[in-house]
Amino acid sequence: MLITIKAEILRKLKKYELALEAYNKAIEIDPNYSDAYFNKSKLFDELGNYEVALEAYDRALTYRHDDDLDYSDIYYNIGTILSRLQKYGC
Repeated sequence: MLITIKAEILRKLKKYELALEAYNKAIEIDPNYSDAYFNKSKLFDELGNYEVALEAYDRALTYRHDDDLDYSDIYYNIGTILSRLQKYGC
């Protein structure tokens, strides 16, 4: 989806508010678009808003389809955040 490409560029330019608006627009267009949630969670992770990032990663997992890319990137990022938060239990 073109809007997520725009959002990724904005995120990489550290224009976080504009990137967040673009991710939210992508989710408004397609509420089941897992990549928008995944990339939105990376934005929150970069900002240190780990709890919100975890919620977005959870949504990315919920809407990810078997034909999508591998799940390992999501699980890795979740594990990294949980480690930062020192949440080691299951």
